[in-house]
Amino acid sequence: MRRGDAELVDDVAGFVATADRIVALGETAFFDPTDDIPRRAARSVVIDVATALGAMSPRTRSQIPDADAIIGMRNRLAHTYQAVNERIVWNVLVRELPRLLGALRAALPSAE
Repeated sequence: MRRGDAELVDDVAGFVATADRIVALGETAFFDPTDDIPRRAARSVVIDVATALGAMSPRTRSQIPDADAIIGMRNRLAHTYQAVNERIVWNVLVRELPRLLGALRAALPSAE
């Protein structure tokens, strides 16, 4: 059974809350070469967000700027892990995910 866009946006909200907790650890902790857990967790969050976005209706997805780029990032994280630029992942957590959640919430009333 297909989950509705509202449920998927709720999922994204939970993923963004997790991203916020990672960001709260601070940039120094995120880039600590002796502890890769925050970076691995961040990758997982981005993959989950992109997977939820990909499962949304085309109508909702079409209202989200950069939806294709986010889904493409998921593919890079999952399939070319050795070439990931962690600075980009950090910036996505800090800047892009909060914006994405706002855009999804704005798109939802007209989507379903």
